[in-house]
Amino acid sequence: MSQYVMWDGVVRYPTTVQFEAAKALLSKHGYLDDTQQYITTDGDHSGVIIEPYLVFPYGIYRNIHYLTDELLRGTDGWLQWHITDGDFIGGFMVNGAELEGRDLFEYTKELVPLDVGTLPAFAEYDFQSYKWNQQQLYKVLGLEPEAPFPEREQLEPLYNQDPYLYSEACTLWSDAVLHHFRCTLFREYASIIRPTLSVYNYGRDLVLRHIKVPCLNRGAKGDEA
Repeated sequence: MSQYVMWDGVVRYPTTVQFEAAKALLSKHGYLDDTQQYITTDGDHSGVIIEPYLVFPYGIYRNIHYLTDELLRGTDGWLQWHITDGDFIGGFMVNGAELEGRDLFEYTKELVPLDVGTLPAFAEYDFQSYKWNQQQLYKVLGLEPEAPFPEREQLEPLYNQDPYLYSEACTLWSDAVLHHFRCTLFREYASIIRPTLSVYNYGRDLVLRHIKVPCLNRGAKGDEA
């Protein structure tokens, strides 16, 4: 059964041998286009190869998580990932290894208010996305702005009242948690992420020019002094 996952990040291969092996693995499983430069899923270009990097600018990939260990082993860099179709599952990888204790679902149990003053500049997009989704969710639930962020179970009564509203609330809740998660990890690992921003932005722009979908340009990971 196919499962789609969102990958966002940059990984670097320390040696040419590792880099070529990664390209061969992607090619073997049908993730490279005819140019062998773009990483694709179902014909959509959503990642790019810039030797010795693989750049994943917030792209969706089918079943690529089954290759994670083999593809990312021994790399430098970072990767935030989450399942996009149904399951609220995700995590964060640094230097090819999954961070323990940083599971997206478990993270929902420890949500605390974000202080924008403590966030790096490249987290601005995610902070604004978190605030927007939180505000819309609170409107749906009739919560005051200063109320604690609701647990997932607090949405359940909506299901019998209005299934459409329940579905909207679930989406807003999930998106708010995801962007909060990303802000927190971006703050904690800014020293690893910041040096990759130039290649991330370059790779993102290559993908955007190739597929010509301006709405994907998040415009938030600009270089930071």
